[in-house]
Amino acid sequence: MTLPENSRHTKLFPTENDKVIDVTKEQCPMTFVYVRLALDQMQGGQKLAIYLTGEEAYKNIKRSLQILGHHLVAESYISNNIIVLQVLKKE
Repeated sequence: MTLPENSRHTKLFPTENDKVIDVTKEQCPMTFVYVRLALDQMQGGQKLAIYLTGEEAYKNIKRSLQILGHHLVAESYISNNIIVLQVLKKE
């Protein structure tokens, strides 16, 4: 679920992240499955930008990230009910 280079979503945090994923077309619980897979492929201290849609996905992903010990660096709301979370993977 990595974003293509020409994706409209790559503009928010274009160079600040080590990885960017888009789960806007997925539904819970698959949203977190893709987020977890992305985090598992990363090293501690790297940043991940997550593009998601909907309150349920937002709450579940945010809660799960906190439980796993990752740090939520930033969150932004953009058009079409899309939320972007920027996460720092725990060391």
